[in-house]
Amino acid sequence: MTVVDVHAHVFPEIGRAESRRITGREDGPWLRTTDGPDAGMMMAGASEYRPVRRTLWDPAARVTDLDRLGVDVQVLSSTPLLFGYGLEAARAADWCRSVNGHLLRYAAHAPGRLAPLCQVPLQDTEAACAMVTEAMREGFHG
Repeated sequence: MTVVDVHAHVFPEIGRAESRRITGREDGPWLRTTDGPDAGMMMAGASEYRPVRRTLWDPAARVTDLDRLGVDVQVLSSTPLLFGYGLEAARAADWCRSVNGHLLRYAAHAPGRLAPLCQVPLQDTEAACAMVTEAMREGFHG
């Protein structure tokens, strides 16, 4: 029997400068990974949002966990902090494309085991639909 985990989150190694550049905001989300070998902190600008484990940004660590837990496939989506709902539609689309690129690179570490779901700019229905179509061609599972 194949064991599938249908709800898991990823927070790629997005730095503060990348977040500022794409979101145009000082309080944009980014990942700080200097808290130790297995620790990170999701950040909202200069504010600490929530501590996280290495599996959130390191696909090799995630696959090791999947093996230990007996999970064959894991469906991945970005953490809600990355959704960009507060951004203007065009910036949200750029942000989603960037996050999606990170998600594809993350999942490429273990094709067939890590199944990424794309992120779309829900602020703009037409742009969201177009992004889903584009993302499916790029290798997303939904």
